[in-house]
Amino acid sequence: MWGAQPMRGVGRGRLREALVLGASLALLSGASGARAEAPDFTPPPPPADAPPSLAGELRGDVIIPVANEPLCPSGSPCLLRSGGGFGGSLELRWPRGLALGVAYDAWFFNGRSVEELPSLQTFSVQLRHFFLATRELHPFLGGALGATLFGDRLRVDTGGVSLDAFLGLEAERSARVAFSGAGGVRVCGRAPYTARDGTQRAEDFLANAVLFLRFGLVLQRF
Repeated sequence: MWGAQPMRGVGRGRLREALVLGASLALLSGASGARAEAPDFTPPPPPADAPPSLAGELRGDVIIPVANEPLCPSGSPCLLRSGGGFGGSLELRWPRGLALGVAYDAWFFNGRSVEELPSLQTFSVQLRHFFLATRELHPFLGGALGATLFGDRLRVDTGGVSLDAFLGLEAERSARVAFSGAGGVRVCGRAPYTARDGTQRAEDFLANAVLFLRFGLVLQRF
């Protein structure tokens, strides 16, 4: 009886050692399996290297002609007086501040009864650069080159080209909505045509210049 007791103690010790060894192996196996199943993590690119986002803008313009001689020849009523208009643009914006897009606007002038509602439609390609683009308020500088259609009440009596230069400020209200304001000048040249009063206008393809004030609602990153 006394000689069998040490044998039982040795058996229990080996059993405990086997249990501890088995538990350790199970933990190691589970940890290595978890590491093997974990997906690879790829850090996002720096903000400056992110792809461009799409932005659309709806805008209204106040227009003031400052050089209207080609459409207002001496001795004839002038059909290019102050007015207003509307338009919109769609552009790609890069994180570094560059924006490239297309735009359309329709301007309406006071025709002094020569025509009911002289209109200038412009289809253009525009380029802008935003400064301080990562802040809520960022100024911008831009230009546009376009094709124009001129006539009474959106009809087409003549066509030409235009060049815009402008600067402004954009204020972000959220990640998707912003308000903008800008001021600039548009220089237009157009082919000669005969107005409704029988007067030949824009005979020498000289340029008109129009100042504009612009206010816009911008929808970004949609």
